[in-house]
Amino acid sequence: MPHLLPRAPPLAAGGHLQGSSLERLPRQTFPQVETQDTRYRQELTPGTNQDDAAEADEEELATVCLEQRRPIALKALKLAASGHPKVPLTSHLPKPLPLKCTALVQIPKEAVLAGAHPSPSSNSSMTTRELQEYWKNEKCRWKHVKLLFEIASARIEEGKVSKFVMYQIVVIQTGSFDSNKAVLDRRYSDFERLHKNLLKTFREEMEDVVLPRKRLTGNFSEEMICERKLALKEYLGLLYALRCVRRSREFADFLTRPELREAFGCLRAGQYARALDLLVRVVPLQEKLTAHCPTAAVPALCAMLVCHRDLERPAEAF
Repeated sequence: MPHLLPRAPPLAAGGHLQGSSLERLPRQTFPQVETQDTRYRQELTPGTNQDDAAEADEEELATVCLEQRRPIALKALKLAASGHPKVPLTSHLPKPLPLKCTALVQIPKEAVLAGAHPSPSSNSSMTTRELQEYWKNEKCRWKHVKLLFEIASARIEEGKVSKFVMYQIVVIQTGSFDSNKAVLDRRYSDFERLHKNLLKTFREEMEDVVLPRKRLTGNFSEEMICERKLALKEYLGLLYALRCVRRSREFADFLTRPELREAFGCLRAGQYARALDLLVRVVPLQEKLTAHCPTAAVPALCAMLVCHRDLERPAEAF
């Protein structure tokens, strides 16, 4: 028999339903719309219980959501529906990596300094904060390497026109035994020239550094020479305490340039033995002064190689 729709309720003026007629309509007035979900429910066997229906609904919903995303998940659902052992829906996802505790750091036995307190054992673990504090304390115990200047002696020399005082400067490195101490000679005029060159660049930094004044008379008296030796020693110490000054080219030239100039002159003249003797004495000092810029010592090192080659002593170059 053809499906007959029930008669619609009467309409009021304007085409609206009268009163609450819409609320009193019987349930069968509106035809049921067949959806994918209801069609799937009708295909269930009569003996299917409520739990199985809920499980089937979940699998159907998962299939609709994942069929365009992950083929592996769709394959797992099909295997589960075809009677294979039940496959969990999350089996296709990668397993999470094990958590790593980045706050704990293993201290190797070799890294532990002798006499440190507290000293971590080879099997102990420390947090990042404890490790930072440990190395901070160790750093405070390290000895800072620096240069010390001494005016060992002074002698009076006579030139062609006048006589002058030559001061012998000894430069040693602290922190360990220094077998390559440098010994060099400088006049007061060399100190005066250094001071003028430094003031051109570091006038503000050197406002508290004063060079001992030059006197017109009494410069060669023993008392005056001893007093100036102490003053020049203090002057060099104050200059070295200023980082910008001790790394400057003017300061390095004051301590190494005269010897390097003489060494390169002997090298050009073919006096390789004399040149090598000067370079062996001045290059260690140059390397200490230019530790922040190692390339500054390359020309002098190359000159030493030339001397060893021409003296037929290549093994001594290493």
